[in-house]
Amino acid sequence: MAAQSKPSALQLSTFTKVMSIPREKSYTDLPVTVRVKAPAEMTTLHERVPVDVVAVLDVSGSMAWDYGNGTTMENQRLERVKEAMAKAIQTLGGGARNRLAVVPFRDVVKDVTPLTEMDKEGQQKVKNVVDALKPGGQADYFMPLKIAAKVNLN
Repeated sequence: MAAQSKPSALQLSTFTKVMSIPREKSYTDLPVTVRVKAPAEMTTLHERVPVDVVAVLDVSGSMAWDYGNGTTMENQRLERVKEAMAKAIQTLGGGARNRLAVVPFRDVVKDVTPLTEMDKEGQQKVKNVVDALKPGGQADYFMPLKIAAKVNLN
């Protein structure tokens, strides 16, 4: 019997309720479950394994709507995204050499931040990018996910 080697890298799995979205159909929300598994030999009781996170952020026009009546007065959806990203930036700054990239998208993908170490300087740099996001345009989901995959490979 051949010996099996143990994985030496983090394993990332994603799951959705649907396998594909036909062109004629659209979803306003698409829940995704993400599972990250670190090999046991990479961790000790006193050491955290650094993680790379690529956040793909919808900044299309629908992110300007509020939750109540559909008006575009307060940018409530995008503000909630910014609050969540501020918490993620703070959490990733825990000293384990964690890195974060941001891929904001609408009908185009621009202002992509590369994987940035979440030291104080990196946290501020990514926070400035997130805080400057403005809603507009329509959503195109394929290209930002393709770009996010490339960011994570580098």
